[in-house]
Amino acid sequence: MQVAQIAKESWFDSIWYTAVPHLKDALLQSVIGVFRRVITFPGYCQTAFVPWKALEPYQAKTEITHDSIESGHTFFHSVPKEKLHYIVNRAHRLTKAYGITQQLKIVPAVEATGAIGTSFSDKVVLTINKDTTDRPDEIIDFILAHELAHVAHNHILYDLAFKIAVAVLDTSAAFFVSPLLIPLCEAIAAPLANFGSRIRERDADLTAMKILNTNIGAVAMFSQRVEQAKALRVRSLKEPERQLTLEELAARQRDISPEGDNRLDIFHPSYSQRLAYAQAFLRA
Repeated sequence: MQVAQIAKESWFDSIWYTAVPHLKDALLQSVIGVFRRVITFPGYCQTAFVPWKALEPYQAKTEITHDSIESGHTFFHSVPKEKLHYIVNRAHRLTKAYGITQQLKIVPAVEATGAIGTSFSDKVVLTINKDTTDRPDEIIDFILAHELAHVAHNHILYDLAFKIAVAVLDTSAAFFVSPLLIPLCEAIAAPLANFGSRIRERDADLTAMKILNTNIGAVAMFSQRVEQAKALRVRSLKEPERQLTLEELAARQRDISPEGDNRLDIFHPSYSQRLAYAQAFLRA
């Protein structure tokens, strides 16, 4: 079995490979940023204030409640009832711990687990995917606490405020100077928006550990992610699905750092950073 050879990264390579995704995003936003802002703004408002309406496709599905679990409704294949009951119990306890007073609705999701809503929304909606149900309890606790921290701290409102500020900047630049400045404004706004996203994700991580009064779930999850990424980076040339090319392996090794960080994820702190502050949590 042929194994991928890892070329040592120079200091310049490390900086460059980390910067490229940010540069690509800034370039993309300079072209489509203003259109994306206009198209997605109503959806963001719905998510912030009427999340149940924003998730109308889910409303046709049965909510995950103790009653629906006991009635035999199959939300996910081969997930024990006890695990679903655990998730429902922990989610409701955490909403109380955070002081979230709105009605909590829990629904199955195909995509990522997440919580949407704010202190001003009519309800709070928690979406749960199959991957989350397969996790150990301590990791489930951390995931739920992390997602509900976004609601408790009204993180989406910061995103909305930033979108409005950039829209005002775009309009002012176009009116007082030239419409040609709009792409420049969008290109500058992109890394600032991503920086804000990383700050909010860090805040949700730290808040989750504080509310749980433990870092066990966070350390377990981030350690797992780092090790998975490192393993993927050195995976054999031949995978079960298909034969990888050397070019694909080279690209993979550019996108995943030697520390196990996904360089393409510009919206979250790196996994090595998250693992470091999770490990330091109890020492703080």
